[in-house]
Amino acid sequence: MNTIKDYTNLLDKVKSLHRLERAIEVVGIIFNFYQQKCNEKLNYTDEYFVVVGGLSLEFWTDSDYMTKDIDIIITENQIMNEVLGLLKFVKVDARHWYHEELDLAIEFLTGPYAGNYESVKKFETELGFTFRVNSVEEIFIDRVRSILYFNTDDVPWLIQLAINFEMDIDYLVSACETSKEKEFSADFFNKLQNMQQEDLQSKINTYRELYVSI
Repeated sequence: MNTIKDYTNLLDKVKSLHRLERAIEVVGIIFNFYQQKCNEKLNYTDEYFVVVGGLSLEFWTDSDYMTKDIDIIITENQIMNEVLGLLKFVKVDARHWYHEELDLAIEFLTGPYAGNYESVKKFETELGFTFRVNSVEEIFIDRVRSILYFNTDDVPWLIQLAINFEMDIDYLVSACETSKEKEFSADFFNKLQNMQQEDLQSKINTYRELYVSI
């Protein structure tokens, strides 16, 4: 069992890492400490601790998309507040914390995880901790909703995910909550499929051109 000093020393160790690597290791450290506290206080393991939002997209796009915010789904708010305080994060408001030396912001959202938990991906960090992140399909759906309901310019990220990963399109469409989301997703993949494969390969790094085509 690690002590508070062990965890703070680990945070010091990862300060010099590249931002994405640093964020992943910080999530792993927080996850381990949070689960330790859940077990101590409640004899409970939070199975729904999952990274979502911008960091999940940054992870799958290998930092093409960049964010300083870490969004995490949890179920035990009080324990997370305690953990972040002990790790020297500064509380900004009810759900937001910031660590100046790490230059990372944490927002935790009350779970359970709204997506298909079976699709959550789990990885081991270089330090041996667990990193849980939502799947490419769930990120795709999240970005579709951002486009439809918040008018964001996220189509290039949909294209990049669709080109770089073999997604379960049947699951993706079925996971959409409204007919508007289903129609947009189905239309998106139909248009992408109709484009010439050689055109996709030649433009794989120029997503703005594909955005115009889509």
